[in-house]
Amino acid sequence: MYIEDKDIHKGHRARMKSKLENYGMCIFDTYELLEMLLYYVIPYKDTNPIAKRLLATFGSLDGVLNAAISELAEVDGIGDRCAEFISLAGRAVVEDIALEHRCAVRIFNDYNDTGRFLTSYFEENGGTACMLLLDSAMRLIEVADIPVEDFGSAAVKPRYFVDAAISSGASVVIIAHRTHSLLYFSDAAIATDKLIKSELSNIGVTVAEHYIVSGKDYSGLRPNFAFGASDCTPELKMFYESVPEHLGGYHEK
Repeated sequence: MYIEDKDIHKGHRARMKSKLENYGMCIFDTYELLEMLLYYVIPYKDTNPIAKRLLATFGSLDGVLNAAISELAEVDGIGDRCAEFISLAGRAVVEDIALEHRCAVRIFNDYNDTGRFLTSYFEENGGTACMLLLDSAMRLIEVADIPVEDFGSAAVKPRYFVDAAISSGASVVIIAHRTHSLLYFSDAAIATDKLIKSELSNIGVTVAEHYIVSGKDYSGLRPNFAFGASDCTPELKMFYESVPEHLGGYHEK
């Protein structure tokens, strides 16, 4: 049975676009970025070999985007229409994707901004507990929902938090749980937090804060935490220093 090219490559294009949406540009080789750019003007052909020919001819993605239309059109598989697209729209499309990716990266280096994010997150997604998984610069990798009903319960397993941190490659985490009553950490919740913090510390992961959220209100467990300047990145120190004075603030050792 004859299968059209568009059917053969449909699944591949969907997978590539999904990877771009989930992980951004950084995981792609240059030829793959150019391959995806060509999707917009070559709908039914495999653009992978065309992208590689362009790079072989012009040396780099920047070289391709800055090449003359006449030179682009001479590359096998391009033609005048595609050459015009690459020259006029190519750079704009690539830069727009890069800008979109950069804007999607969220940095949690402010105490109140983080609290507001968490109240909105619980309001929109439900759940009782979650963890912000961050890199060393406090940039969000992902938000992990933790299967916890009562944070003060003995049923809370540190491995939920440890597994999420390991699988994401997080360096810093911020824990949060929701309550429908007062913003109060019970003795049991504090003991559970201490155990989780210890287990995460054993794998080199820092717990920056543990928030409790009720409606649009929030509070942290460590408002009087004393940090060592040598123990944290500038972004983490910025988070510590952003705690309002009326909440106690963090203090450098």
